Amino acid sequence: MSLSLWSVQPPRPSPQTSSRQSMFTMDLRSSIWKPPSAPAWPAIRPIITAGYGKLCPGDEHDQPTFAGHVWLLLDRKGQPLGVYEASAKPATVEITANPSHAQRSHAEAAGKQPGDAITVKSPYHGSRSPDGRWSAFIKDHNVWVKDAAGGEKSVLSNDGTEEDGYGDRFAWSPDSQKLVVDTPIDDRNPALGQARDGTLVVGFCRTANYDDQGRYDPKLNKLEDTRFTLSRDGGKTWSESAEIRVAEFGWGSPFGKIVTLPDGAMLMPIYGGQRRSPGEKPSRELDHSYLYRSTDNGQTWAYFAEIGDGKPQLNETALPRLSSGKFLAAMRSGAGDLWLSESDDGARTWSRPKLVTN
Repeated sequence: MSLSLWSVQPPRPSPQTSSRQSMFTMDLRSSIWKPPSAPAWPAIRPIITAGYGKLCPGDEHDQPTFAGHVWLLLDRKGQPLGVYEASAKPATVEITANPSHAQRSHAEAAGKQPGDAITVKSPYHGSRSPDGRWSAFIKDHNVWVKDAAGGEKSVLSNDGTEEDGYGDRFAWSPDSQKLVVDTPIDDRNPALGQARDGTLVVGFCRTANYDDQGRYDPKLNKLEDTRFTLSRDGGKTWSESAEIRVAEFGWGSPFGKIVTLPDGAMLMPIYGGQRRSPGEKPSRELDHSYLYRSTDNGQTWAYFAEIGDGKPQLNETALPRLSSGKFLAAMRSGAGDLWLSESDDGARTWSRPKLVTN
């Protein structure tokens, strides 16, 4: 899911930011259910036990997810409370653990069985801001707001196009100061860093390879590219995004932290397909971990090095630089293992990766 965030008081043009998260919120309602013969809350032990988080009555947990991923919610004894299939839109899952309170309030509550105590609600507040002052709408693929009192209209975005225009799904912050608007293009996996001159740099990837049911399918051959954007005012405004050329790999996804070296050069981890000759079809069988380098405070980026020998499937790279000047690269494999590689020559060449955990 792609998100854009604007301040709307006072209204002013602002480019799309790079906040790109899809998530759902699990909300355990203590007012509806408490385990029998348990001590009074907050002494109650966590009753939701799962690999991604635990909840006590009254708690909330934000969980990033991909559309189509299925989540099993368990009680503290490991018994199923319900099943939730994530959609392309953020949602809130209320867990009551009381079948009489279960209800299907949102179409994305897929996979429920009789007795499942799950309610899924959309967090969108509609076009009107909570304080009633603003009304948001879409015009010419961009986001506008209208002052309810005087009727004055102001445009908030200027980067919407026919191919990647903003949709009419709005979410306001409780204080009506921020507005989040979704776009159909999925832009994700931000890599963030700060240049020596203070410029903030965010790299990210975009893809439109989703079918009508929201399932990812790279064979659709829709828009897919790698981009970056800059902010010179501490993140308040961002430049129009520019492309990072990854044509020789077929695709590329930034990830993690961009490292700035003492000489001002910047290194951005990007994983992608295997390097290929011109005209050769891109391969998605193996992920490869690459580094891209900028020597002009993030304004342009070019291929710099590959980490590893290309044999393990490596992605999602963390790039710590030690006080000695040596670099480490901690990489996730396609199987979820952790691999480690080292460089003693400024990240130009790397040792053969070693398996750390599996």
